[in-house]
Amino acid sequence: MSRPSAESSPRPPRRNLNSIVAEIRSALTSSLVLEEVLALIAERIAEAMEVWGCDIHDYDPERNTLTLVAWWCPEPTEEDLAYIGNVVQLDERPDYDPIIRGRQTVATYIDDADIPDNERVIMEEWNELSTLCTPLVFGDEVIGVLGLIENRAIRRFSEEDKDLFRLLAVPAAIAIHNARLYTRQQERNRHLASLLESSRAMSSTFVLEQVLEVVARKTGEALQSDECVIYEYDAEADTLVYRSFFSREPTRERDDIGTVYPLDDHPADRAIIEKGTVAEETVGDPGLASDTRIFMEKRGYQTCLNAPLFFHGEPVGLLALFETKAERHFTPEEFELTAGLGEQAAAAIQNAKLYRREEMRSRRLVGLLEASRTMTSSLELRAATSGNGVSLPIFIR
Repeated sequence: MSRPSAESSPRPPRRNLNSIVAEIRSALTSSLVLEEVLALIAERIAEAMEVWGCDIHDYDPERNTLTLVAWWCPEPTEEDLAYIGNVVQLDERPDYDPIIRGRQTVATYIDDADIPDNERVIMEEWNELSTLCTPLVFGDEVIGVLGLIENRAIRRFSEEDKDLFRLLAVPAAIAIHNARLYTRQQERNRHLASLLESSRAMSSTFVLEQVLEVVARKTGEALQSDECVIYEYDAEADTLVYRSFFSREPTRERDDIGTVYPLDDHPADRAIIEKGTVAEETVGDPGLASDTRIFMEKRGYQTCLNAPLFFHGEPVGLLALFETKAERHFTPEEFELTAGLGEQAAAAIQNAKLYRREEMRSRRLVGLLEASRTMTSSLELRAATSGNGVSLPIFIR
């Protein structure tokens, strides 16, 4: 495992194993916040195994990555804590294959002659003399990796050590599973709240900009994206019109509301609208369209999720989510939520169009009515004056 290392400290005295296991189990019910639970479990496991440090990684099989979610050592530095969240690309670390795919408990020592060169470099860089890793398994599914680190002296892990380590890995796997369920429920609640707020906004006003402002904000918040932009599609002019903008950084540069973009200059956007499905684009994709790459690099975007907006089968706009700090791959649930919020935006655009059309029609009718009233009053006045033998000039304003 590679991470910053604190100063070496004396090995803590061994505590009663039963009390350690009891504390680990109690940690499972102490909180549903993943970070708090796993940090406590990492500490207790390090103490039980009498090692300098313990880390816990979450495994994502779709992205083939490990993400550091918990790390404990006696005196963690700010750099240690900042390292939490680091992502390991497993395509670049084949040494994890026996752990994740082979489900083995693997010990590595700095004086092993057969350590791969890249792993030896990492161990030397972080002063790791001994490591022990085991898969975290829940329901016959590998959901993470638990690791031990010793930097004070080479620690030869016995078979008894490994058996104990595998035993202590069980509550860590349960904690990750429980926290995942809780996080998913929170996400569902946030998604439903976003759909509800967008629906309320649509029923509260027919002013397009006001409705889309709420939809853009709620979409950005629900997906936890850095920015969200909504465009209106003008089929006659073959353009996109910039209608709404949300950003977590209010100082970010943006175009003026109402800016028009000819689709001849943005063929990739035209293709997304014509295809009619949610599309993810990342700046690191070698097959990314050239006009999209130029746009994303100019604005500092790493990932863009595009949702074409349709109402009764007709395109009415485009909703785009942007990531500025790092590339991101959205989950199928997030694709589904984006499509749902896109339907809200499409309905808002269509309702606003109908409202504008009715407003224009009403103004025309009011104008015709006023003209008719003027003409009628003029004729009545002429008839009245003619009956008295008085002729008055008629002024129609």
